Order: sequence, then C-alpha cells, then structure tokens
Amino acid sequence: MKRSLSICLLMMGLALNVNAQFTDGTAATKASQESFTTPTEDWDELKFSIESNAFHMPDIEFADGDTYENIPVSASIAVKYLHNFAINKKKPIFLNTGFGIKWGMYDNKMERKIYEYTGIAREKLSLLTFEIPANIGYRFDMKNPDWKIFLYTGLYLRMHIMGKLEAEDASGYSEEANVFDKDEFYPTFEHFQCGWQLGCDFQYQQFVFGWSYGIDLNKIWIDTRVFTSALNVGYKF
Repeated sequence: MKRSLSICLLMMGLALNVNAQFTDGTAATKASQESFTTPTEDWDELKFSIESNAFHMPDIEFADGDTYENIPVSASIAVKYLHNFAINKKKPIFLNTGFGIKWGMYDNKMERKIYEYTGIAREKLSLLTFEIPANIGYRFDMKNPDWKIFLYTGLYLRMHIMGKLEAEDASGYSEEANVFDKDEFYPTFEHFQCGWQLGCDFQYQQFVFGWSYGIDLNKIWIDTRVFTSALNVGYKF
C-alpha cells in the first residue's frame, strides 16, 4: 500500500512540475511548437464515462467443500477534466493529467446457497470517489485531419470520499454501515488507492470517444482488488 501510494505521489509531482514549466513558459512553448514536424499543441478535455467495476473478493468456502467465486460488479458514472501537455518538440507525445469524480453502486442479490451461509440476502454498496490520473500518451494523426487516435497509459490515485454498505436479510430487515468507520464496519475499506491504466481515444474534430481499462495496485478491502473498464465520451477545447 505505502509503496504503490509513493509511486502515485511521485507521478502526481511530475505532473504538477510539468504543468508549472508549461504555464511559466508559454512564449517558449509556442515558439517550440512551430518547429514540430507534426502540428502539436496542448488541449483540454471534458469527459463523461460509464464504468464497470469488478470487485475480485475472496472466494466463499462452504462446509461441504464447495467454493463460490465472489466477484460482484458495480456500475459507476464519472466526470473528468483533463489537460494534455505537449512534452516533445518533434513527436506528438503528451502528458495527460487532471481530476475527476465518480459515483458507483452495486446491488447484489445473493443466491440461496450464499444466503444460507451468510444470512444476507442482498447487499448494496455505494462509493463516491475523487481521482487524479497521470498518463503518457502518443497521438497518431490520420491523413484525414479530422481524425486522430490517442493511445495512453499511466497511473491514477483515488481518494474515496464516501462509502455506504446496506445489508438485507430474507425478511427485508436491513442495516447500513459506513465502510470507512471501524466502529460500524471492520475491517474498514481503504481511503486511498493507486493503480495503472491504459486506454485508446478516437478524436473526430472536437469530439472524443474511446475505451480504458484499469487495475488497482493495492487492495480496497482485505484481499479485494477492483478492475475497471470504461466507455468514454468527451469534448476537446
């Protein structure tokens, strides 16, 4: 956890350092961009994402020796602001960073065998998360100037702002717990997560659409990691 968080903080520091250099050197940047073999300039993006989050949790073992692969899947929506800094004078290589916020929830109805084992017939988990990415990307300019392809990979740092779990039994009785409060839920969820991601964006004029995939490097809870795939649409300005 500490090691992966340190890696993410290092990437965030690099992103902020490059941001400062480009902000203070606007005139120099403009002059250098004119010497690019391919026209290259910074751009901003506003993105909207629909995500599928797979929680790979420890398998449940039954008394008869059977096991149950426990991978609940949640859906989430995210809004992100990103800035792409040109970092090479001759090639369209960019540093992609910014911030985003997302809200997700899974509503998991237990199978009868699981209910009999745990006493829980239904679980609902909701999470509100703040995220900072730091990616390196390469843009391919097509013969048709309206079309471009942007491939990127990098790290992200997530801070979970709020998390609530509701458990319900077969009779309909339910209880809620804050998953970050050890007095209500133990072991608690981790507030901070770091992970790596990769993605591909297709850019048509000012519009962006693409796909991304990410894997958490540290656990959110006990032996649980989150694998996230997302469909993204956005607008360049």
